Order: sequence, then C-alpha cells, then structure tokens
Amino acid sequence: MERETFEQMLYGLYVTLLEKEGVFGELEAKPFIVSLLDTIDELDEFWNGHGDLLARDDELYDWIEEMREKYEG
Repeated sequence: MERETFEQMLYGLYVTLLEKEGVFGELEAKPFIVSLLDTIDELDEFWNGHGDLLARDDELYDWIEEMREKYEG
C-alpha cells in the first residue's frame, strides 16, 4: 500500500468516528467507535507495523489517540 492511500484510509475512518459521534451522540455511538478504533489498530499493525507508511508522531495518530482516550479511558 502506498503512503497516501494508507493516510487517506485512516483519515476516512477517523472522519467516520466523528460523524457517528455527531449523529448518534457519544453514548449511542460508543460501541461502534470502540469497535472501529480496534479495526484501525489492526489495519495499522498490518499495513504500517514498521512505521514505513506513516510516522507514529503524525497528527492523524494524535486525533485517533484522543478518541481512544475519550471512549476507552
């Protein structure tokens, strides 16, 4: 996978998290968001396990981590 494709995929999943939260509210969206965060982790490990596609300090990872802290404590 190319870097740009990987980054777009993660960004699309992140935007989906935000949209679910906005449409359904935090409480109702929580199960979906937690599940999608797990999927993001799996995709990241598979495609970017060595950090070749996207550095771990990229802003996108910061956004995803903020969502994880919000929903998983």
